[in-house]
Amino acid sequence: MTSEYVNINTKAVDPAEEPKYRALVQAQDGIAEAFYTITFEDKANDTAFEYDTYGGTPTQRVIVDSSGSSITVNQQIDNANDPIIAQDILDTVRIGHFQSKELQMKAKTVDTWPTNPTTITGFAPLNFTLNDYRLVIKSQDGFANYDVVANPLLSATTYGLVAAQTTIVSAANADIITVKSTARVTLGEVRNAVVAQDYSTISFEQINLSTGVWSAVSSESHQVAVTGGQPHFRMVITAQDGVSKREVVLVIDGLKLNNELQPKAGQNVFEFVGSDLIISDKTDRDALLAAIDAAKFNQTVTVHRNTEEVMASNGALFNFFYVKVQAQDPNVAPMIYNIKVKSSNANLAAGSYTVGKVTVTLSVDNTNKVATFTLSGGTVAQRADFNVTIDAVTSNLLTNASQTYAFETNEGEGKLSANLFTDDVIKVTAQDGSVQAYRVVIVR
Repeated sequence: MTSEYVNINTKAVDPAEEPKYRALVQAQDGIAEAFYTITFEDKANDTAFEYDTYGGTPTQRVIVDSSGSSITVNQQIDNANDPIIAQDILDTVRIGHFQSKELQMKAKTVDTWPTNPTTITGFAPLNFTLNDYRLVIKSQDGFANYDVVANPLLSATTYGLVAAQTTIVSAANADIITVKSTARVTLGEVRNAVVAQDYSTISFEQINLSTGVWSAVSSESHQVAVTGGQPHFRMVITAQDGVSKREVVLVIDGLKLNNELQPKAGQNVFEFVGSDLIISDKTDRDALLAAIDAAKFNQTVTVHRNTEEVMASNGALFNFFYVKVQAQDPNVAPMIYNIKVKSSNANLAAGSYTVGKVTVTLSVDNTNKVATFTLSGGTVAQRADFNVTIDAVTSNLLTNASQTYAFETNEGEGKLSANLFTDDVIKVTAQDGSVQAYRVVIVR
């Protein structure tokens, strides 16, 4: 090369007319060398652009569609009716290498685009009533203009409900909004529970009961006041186009009359026997209340001692305590359910009995669950021949009326013999169904 600073891009129209250059690479020994011809790519002329879609559907809220030489954009980008700005479009449009983008504007009173139209950026709202806009994509070797078309304003007046809200008990988009009756609900709480859709806006009106005229509320702290008849308040949904409107009246849910105790599905804390609640002595107040579904009918459920005092905190339950179920409607008499407690005691008790000259003494290890029958008295031969019978043990030692007993072999099978032997098993079942198994040891 004549100079290492020669500008080799001559910008000639015909690449064939450009000077021919080559790069020389010389080895370290100063002898071996190679030449590499330098060629030039054509200048990029791509003026296409992209924006986020999924399966052909836009996944952003600025560009609705594009076709040919135009793009369609929303006039607002959220339900607060914030107008679209120049930067929204520029940020949404994606271009490649050797491309640039800009947004141009002209007044609608000007018929044709001027040679040097105004370029706009930043946060200035777009006014489609007064101005025309176009997106310009420039490449290395050309440009393309895309007219920016405003998407028509929507006329929809639908509404949704906030996920997990508990203020409104009616369905989303119902023609009458029914609010919960368990507490006073304000208009502000209703606003926080609904979702305006399709760029619509929400407001509230109240009626003058004397004139029958509706007007804007003075405050959203007003409470929904009626269960039926003439509603005092309504929610007004104004569509994005400002023309379509919908009025949705507000009422309170009717007070529920059910005063019957509702067990939660799958609970195993208590059982019904008539109007009695049968529980284990291991069940406390909190466990019992947790097994009752008071919310199903908005009931008030309380546990009372036998002195009729309400249990305000957790504690043990006893016979003659009771549960009171008050319906949501205070005019309905409450239902009373008596609590009956079953024992959870499945421990064997020690004792003894005597047959002839031999005394059988039962000692119990309730930690390791071992029942030891020790024979005393009589001669060695008498003790060796003595049988510890199931009948004698049952009638003399296993006498707790709140327990039941079963006898098994060490293999878990029912006893066929009338006598007990070492390694047999005594199973004790408490009133509440609790079971403990004791290994038998006989000491002669």
